[in-house]
Amino acid sequence: MARMGVSTTLQEQMAEITRRDKHDSERKHSPLTKARDAYLVETTNTTIEEQVERVLALLKTVLK
Repeated sequence: MARMGVSTTLQEQMAEITRRDKHDSERKHSPLTKARDAYLVETTNTTIEEQVERVLALLKTVLK
């Protein structure tokens, strides 16, 4: 956002993402939903490297 010249806080961005996700999941046509066969990979407070490790571990388990 800063590179685009937009001044915003982390809290404002989190609120905007929450608002957008709520709108997208509650819309009448084509609401945003998780696919039945989707896997949730929790990545809160993890580095990119840790995220990649988690996804690769999941793939190894699923593709066995």
